[in-house]
Amino acid sequence: MVFNIFTSFLLPWIVVIFIFKIDLKIILLIAPLASIVTHILNTITIAYGFVAVAPYSLETNFASIPMVLGIIPAISTVLIHLIRKHGFDIGWIIIFACSTALFEWLLLSLGFVKYHNGWTIIWTFIVYIIGYYMVYGYYKILNRLQYIH
Repeated sequence: MVFNIFTSFLLPWIVVIFIFKIDLKIILLIAPLASIVTHILNTITIAYGFVAVAPYSLETNFASIPMVLGIIPAISTVLIHLIRKHGFDIGWIIIFACSTALFEWLLLSLGFVKYHNGWTIIWTFIVYIIGYYMVYGYYKILNRLQYIH
């Protein structure tokens, strides 16, 4: 669990806050929705027995909390930051989904994640595409309502 907390929660937020120096407004508006979307998609994959997250002795949703509150919301804020800076291109979502799926593949290879019932890294990639596109849709709504300029 310490590995999960460091790699999936602390490290991503350190990178976002101190290296990317993303606008606090983006973090405060995007990260909560990204956490909600991640939790919903994660709960579906866990509830239907497709994915399990180490430590396996814990209830799996609990074990995935660092990802739900850390890496995916942090990466989502970077995604929106880059879209604001360079404009929207579906390529951004594909690049971020590929990168996140690659990170999960690494965790899968190291035994921190297990797939069951026919789940593959391709399905994981599709879930990330859906999640990041939902975050982008939310950003568009915030932009239209002029919460983010």
